[in-house]
Amino acid sequence: MENNSLRLIGNETFVNNTNLTHVYLHDNELEFLPEGIFDPINKLEVISLYRNPFQCACGNRWLKIWLKENIHIVHNPNTVMCFTSLGPSPMLSSDDNVFSCEDDKIINVGKNFTSIIVVSCVSAIFLAISVVIFKFRHAIRVILYARLGVAVLHNEDDQDNVKTYDAYICYSSKDLPIVMTSLIPRLEGMNPPFKLCIHDRDFPIGACIATTIIESVKASRRSIILLSRNFLASEWCIMEFKAAHRYALKHQKNHMIVVLLEPIPDEEILNEDIKFYLSTNTYVEWTDPWFWDKLYFALPKKNVNSEVDPLQEDNEGYQLALDEI
Repeated sequence: MENNSLRLIGNETFVNNTNLTHVYLHDNELEFLPEGIFDPINKLEVISLYRNPFQCACGNRWLKIWLKENIHIVHNPNTVMCFTSLGPSPMLSSDDNVFSCEDDKIINVGKNFTSIIVVSCVSAIFLAISVVIFKFRHAIRVILYARLGVAVLHNEDDQDNVKTYDAYICYSSKDLPIVMTSLIPRLEGMNPPFKLCIHDRDFPIGACIATTIIESVKASRRSIILLSRNFLASEWCIMEFKAAHRYALKHQKNHMIVVLLEPIPDEEILNEDIKFYLSTNTYVEWTDPWFWDKLYFALPKKNVNSEVDPLQEDNEGYQLALDEI
């Protein structure tokens, strides 16, 4: 069949010639061969295909693969050429891309598009989660700490800041029922319990109130301010706030926990220190459904053997607060 100027060969050419051992198709005008044309030949030992103007195109992709798989029976395999717009080149070494089909391109585009969609969706979900976490980071930290005991970015200094009391409660005597029926049972009833300093219960009889307030603030890891209209109307409560605020500014900015017992318009808050604090710091609202979780989060971590004598501390903070009062 060689040197016959053949342009086409049917795909059933060798169906009835299964015992052929040698097939010579060189020196023809073949541009394409039907896929699987050589499959019926069971005993093929030699085949020649050189000097044909095969096209480097989708229709001959199978032929390139077949040549690679059967190179041991192909006569002069490197002389089997295929043609592109740039000229001829050995079919075996031609770029696979020139044999690509439109369907393959569509499939590849589809795969690439799918990959882009998947990556975009994952990125969008990750970004959305990041935004939500950032926006509600404080609430998430509160829930993790209060419900699961996981402290995320919690102030570790609390563990070393040993004091006699976990918290000193500053409140108006008119708000005492809240302290006695809610705060004390809830906080001192926890496991481990918080040790609270309550002036109606823990202040020494006959001691100077101003001095005792300062010492109690110093001896407590936190000062809880129960802010209400009753609190604002009491000079002793204002004194307690100033003592706690001054101590917080000098020693640790998270010392104060302000609990807003009721909504108070700005014009009713005449004390500039309190007004400034509320405008620059977060506080907990008594009516907040998450009140106890937020309060527990703001309170110090519990420590074993946390009691020390408050009189062993230096007097610098004491004197500064006393001067302010």
